[in-house]
Formats: sequence, structure tokens, C-alpha cells
Amino acid sequence: MAKQSEVMFRVLQKDLAGRSKYGQLREAKKSGHYIQHDEPGLVTQSIKDVTRETATPILEGPAQWRAR
Repeated sequence: MAKQSEVMFRVLQKDLAGRSKYGQLREAKKSGHYIQHDEPGLVTQSIKDVTRETATPILEGPAQWRAR
């Protein structure tokens, strides 16, 4: 029963990640419940990746700023 639950959990997690065009399923292989404590680098990198992928490009140059 535990194996079936784990398989279903993975299916649901993959489905959840797929609901956003930015969604990704990342596995924290070296952590327990507190991922931010056990693998802070993974959490930090994930936040940086989402920020980079969703950021709106900033217009370059003062002339373009005035055009707004």
C-alpha cells in the first residue's frame, strides 16, 4: 500500500507542476520534511530560477523610459 501511495503522490505532484508554464518538479534527495534546512541551496536555486523565468524585461535606456 505504501508503494502505491508513493506512486500516486508522484503522479499528483507532476500534475501540479504541469499546471503552470513555469512549473518544475524537483526532487530533494538529501532532505527530510524541512527542505529549507536540509538543502538550502536547492531552495535558493529554485527561487532564483522562478524569478529569472518570470521576470518582465526592463526597457533599456532613458529614452525608452520616457516613452512610457
